[in-house]
Amino acid sequence: MSTKVFELIADAVTWQALYLTDDPSKRTRDFDSFNMNGRSKAGGWIRPTTYVLEPLKPRPDFAMIYSPCGGFAVQQRVFEDIEVASQLESPVAELLPVICEDGSEWLWVNVVQCLNVLDHSKSNLDPFHYKFAFRPERFTDSSIFKVPEVASTHIFCWETDDGEMPGFRRFVEDRKLTGLQFEEVWSD
Repeated sequence: MSTKVFELIADAVTWQALYLTDDPSKRTRDFDSFNMNGRSKAGGWIRPTTYVLEPLKPRPDFAMIYSPCGGFAVQQRVFEDIEVASQLESPVAELLPVICEDGSEWLWVNVVQCLNVLDHSKSNLDPFHYKFAFRPERFTDSSIFKVPEVASTHIFCWETDDGEMPGFRRFVEDRKLTGLQFEEVWSD
């Protein structure tokens, strides 16, 4: 059995992306409040307003949110599919409501499963030369996670090639959900 780890990357080149509003009258919080760093944001969350900068691009199921430390959002209608909900609900992530100026409703996926799974002796955390190595024996039953060292900037998922742990990547690809890319960053 082989274990692989992928970084989740929201594809804002092909698909629409969400931007926090630049209209001060519509801001509900300071931009620094949107640092999705593996910590809960649910208590006191005030739904922010976003906009789509490039509305002629296709609308994805998952969209990048441009903020100080971004992340991604899932369309409310996509999340209502119980299988999608089961992949993203607590304790893995908080789903925080976001409204778009065009009236569409989204849920900002704040991954709060932040695990001590990096193998520091084999990793390089220089932001210009990241190299990640992991300790798969520490993975949990949920495939999506962050690591404390880069919790504000990186979201990962893991899977096994024997199908025992199919993982979030396979879930998204099997259902042909759009807007996310998965870059393999490690395998054992």
